Amino acid sequence: MKNPRISDEEVSLIKRAKAGDESAFTMLYNKYEKYVTSTALSFVRDMDTAKDLTIQTFVDAYEHLSSFEDYDSFGGWLRTITCRNAIDYIRKEKHYSDDVIKSDDRLSLLNNVSSENELDIVDRVTFSQILDEFDKLPSQHKRICELFYINELTALQVSKKLEIPIGTVKSVLSRIRKRLKNKFKQN
Repeated sequence: MKNPRISDEEVSLIKRAKAGDESAFTMLYNKYEKYVTSTALSFVRDMDTAKDLTIQTFVDAYEHLSSFEDYDSFGGWLRTITCRNAIDYIRKEKHYSDDVIKSDDRLSLLNNVSSENELDIVDRVTFSQILDEFDKLPSQHKRICELFYINELTALQVSKKLEIPIGTVKSVLSRIRKRLKNKFKQN
């Protein structure tokens, strides 16, 4: 998959986003969301999980945008973050799932993965809305999300750092993803 070409306008958007302009970051999100989702989907082959990874990728990108310097490779940078997040996800979930989709099924999966309703939801959600929802979480849940999504720790590392069972960490992360999905379906 080829990285999207970057224009002077996008370089300007990145610089504005680095300066704290959330609307510029939302525009970048809107431009690159499908690219990031398709990259994640090539790893996990499940649209819901790919969308979760897309959110995680943009949270990571937002948090680390101040250190981003190579404007010509913004798409490549997002792809790297997406791939790392997808690989981490696969490692975490590997021993919990025996369901593997054969590569022959990939095309049929891509043709049937999303409804117009899901795409409408994604189009309506802005990155700042996702961050607002994270701010509403109880303190321990917010801390788990911060360590997992922002500090990029694995669920096992979060578990050890907070001295709580790994099952609790995974359960909290799963509930938060479902809560976000349900919240934005209703809007």
